[in-house]
Amino acid sequence: MKYIVLLITGLIVTSSSFCQTKIKKTFFSKNLNDSIRYVVWLPKDWNTQNKYPSIYLNSYGALGGGNGMLVAANINNFINDFPPSVVIEILSGQMNKMDYSYETGEIGKTGKFFVECLKTELIPQIETAYKTTNFRAFIGQSYSSSYANYLFLNQPGLFNAYILFSPEKLSEDKPPFEINKSLIDYYKTHPTFYYIAPAGHDIERRRNYAIEIQHKITVLDSNSFHFKYELFPDAGHDNVVSHALLNGLKFIYSLSTFDIPKTEKNIAQWFDSTTATMKNIYGIEFKKNSNTQVPLLDNIADRKDEKVMDYFANYFDDPSSIQNPLMLFNTGYTYEASFNNFEKAKKYYLKSIDDARRRNDKGASDNAFRTLAKNIYWKHEKNKTAAWKTLNEGFEYTKYYAYKYMAAQISVESKSNFDEGIANLLDFIQHRGTTPPDTFFSISNAYLLLSKCYYYKEDKMNAKFYLNKSLNEDSKNINAKNWQKEVNL
Repeated sequence: MKYIVLLITGLIVTSSSFCQTKIKKTFFSKNLNDSIRYVVWLPKDWNTQNKYPSIYLNSYGALGGGNGMLVAANINNFINDFPPSVVIEILSGQMNKMDYSYETGEIGKTGKFFVECLKTELIPQIETAYKTTNFRAFIGQSYSSSYANYLFLNQPGLFNAYILFSPEKLSEDKPPFEINKSLIDYYKTHPTFYYIAPAGHDIERRRNYAIEIQHKITVLDSNSFHFKYELFPDAGHDNVVSHALLNGLKFIYSLSTFDIPKTEKNIAQWFDSTTATMKNIYGIEFKKNSNTQVPLLDNIADRKDEKVMDYFANYFDDPSSIQNPLMLFNTGYTYEASFNNFEKAKKYYLKSIDDARRRNDKGASDNAFRTLAKNIYWKHEKNKTAAWKTLNEGFEYTKYYAYKYMAAQISVESKSNFDEGIANLLDFIQHRGTTPPDTFFSISNAYLLLSKCYYYKEDKMNAKFYLNKSLNEDSKNINAKNWQKEVNL
C-alpha cells in the first residue's frame, strides 16, 4: 500500500487486511486542558482531491478497545459498496469525558467542555486534515448510546446520523427523552438519520426505552427525518453491535444507493434528482465506476430506451476515472446486445481501446479488442480482414495468445487462410498463458481447430492426428466427438 501524505503529522500504520490506513493522533485540548487521543481509519485510495463522509465513535463498551477497526472494516470493504468514509475512534471518549447523567439526561461540566472540544477542536481537525464532508455520523452502545441521545436532543447538527445500540435507561423517566418544538422545526429542514437497535436478550427496561423512542420520534417530519427501529432477538447487550452494525450502516447510507424504482418512467430525471440528493446529504458526488454503471445500464436495457441510453453513455465516459476503459466497454456491449446498434457499439469499443492505450493498461483493452473483432467485424459485418487486423493489433499490444486462437477460429469459420490459422494455433498451444483471456480457450479445442484446418486443406492424415490429440487432451470434449462423427475420422 502507498503511504498517504497527511496535512498533520502522526503515526501511520497500514492494514493490508482491510486495504485502509490507520493513523494514531494526540492533541492537547484547550477546552478540556487535557490530551485527547484518537485513531483515524482512512479508506483505500484516500486522497486530498475527494471528499468523504465521517463516522465517529467513543471508545467505550462494545465499541471500545480498538473497535473502530470493526466499523472501518464494514464501511470501507469492497462487498458492501458504501461511500468511502473516514472513521474516527475517540480513544479518550470514556465515561469521565462524556460526563453524562442517566438521572437528568444532561451532561456535567467536563461533558460540556468535551462537547466544545468536539465542536471547535476535533471535528475541525478531521475536516481539514482528511477532507471530510458535513455528513457526520455518531455510533454509540449502552452509556455512549444514551450520550448520543443527549447530542441528538441538545446539539442538533453536531451529527446528522446516529446508530444507537441498546441505549441505557434506569427507570421510567431516567433519562428523559422529549422532543420540543425547536427540535421539530430543526429536523424538518435538516436531513437526519436515526437507527436504533435493541437486543432481544437485553433487560426489559432497555428494550422498552427503544420502543419509547420509536413512539416519541414520530412527531418528526418523515420527509427529512429518517428513522428505523430494528430489534435483534438473538442478540445480547454486549454483542448487539456485531449483529446490527452492518444494518445500521446500510440505513444511514440508504440514500446513497442507486436502485431504480420499477415504476420510474424518467430515469434520467430520477438520476439527476438522486445524485443531487447524494450531494446535498452526504456531500459527495456519485461514484462513476462499473459497479454503479452496470445496474443502471441493465435497467435501461430492460426498458429499451435508447435516448436514456445515450444520456448515460455520455455520463459514464469519464477520462478521469481509472475504470473508464471498462465503463466504455460496458456501454458498447449494451448498445450491441440490447439495442442492436452496432455502430454505437463499435464507437465505444474503439474508445475503450484508445483510453486503455492512453493509460498503458493492456488488461483494460482486452474485452474491447476481442469483442470488436469477433462480434462486430466478423459476426455482424462479415469483415474478416478487419477482424484479423483487430486481433493482430490486440496481440501486438497485450501479448495475449488468446488472440491467436480467435484468429484461427475465424479461419475455420470462414474456411480460408488455413496456413495462418495453423500457425496461430501452434503459437497458442506453445505459449498459452495461465491467466485469462488465454485460459478461456483450452488446448483440446486448439487441437480440434487444427484438425479442422487440415481437414479443409484436404489433409486427412493431419486432421485425424490432431483430432486424436484433442481427445487425448480431453476425452470428454463433446465438440471433438461431434466433429469425429461428422467427418468420420
